[in-house]
Amino acid sequence: MTGARPALCGLALLALASCSQSEDEVRQMLSAWLTLGETRHYSANLNCTTGVFALRTERISDALPVARSTPEASSLAQLGRPFVLELGDLSVSEISARLQDTDFSLGARITNAGVGARDCLPDAFQQDYVAALRRGGEAMIFDPETDSITVIDSGLGRAWYARGASQ
Repeated sequence: MTGARPALCGLALLALASCSQSEDEVRQMLSAWLTLGETRHYSANLNCTTGVFALRTERISDALPVARSTPEASSLAQLGRPFVLELGDLSVSEISARLQDTDFSLGARITNAGVGARDCLPDAFQQDYVAALRRGGEAMIFDPETDSITVIDSGLGRAWYARGASQ
């Protein structure tokens, strides 16, 4: 049994380390969909990951499918691949609330990503992040594999990447 304990501890540490994403990993993932500028903030720990990136353009890659309704979002999430949510003038907060009415699991995952990550942002970014979540008409990318959201903030020309603690 003595040899099993260090091995189990090692596996546990490896699992915990895989919960955290490096800035390079997030930038690489987002760069497949967005044209990023400089990193304004990045933080990752076991509870959350947040990144604030300048956008060179607000255009999202055509490679990502687009959901324009909550049923479409549910269908795309089941495929397990990233997709864009564009639900007219609804805010990210309103989108997650509507999704919780039709697909509770998906709505909760998006809420957890957005709200769960808020505490990982420094105070200097808090107000702008909350405003981006509440502003209507902003596009959002949801990645079901990482349970992360990326909010395209057209007002500030930023991409807000957020991933709360895994459920």
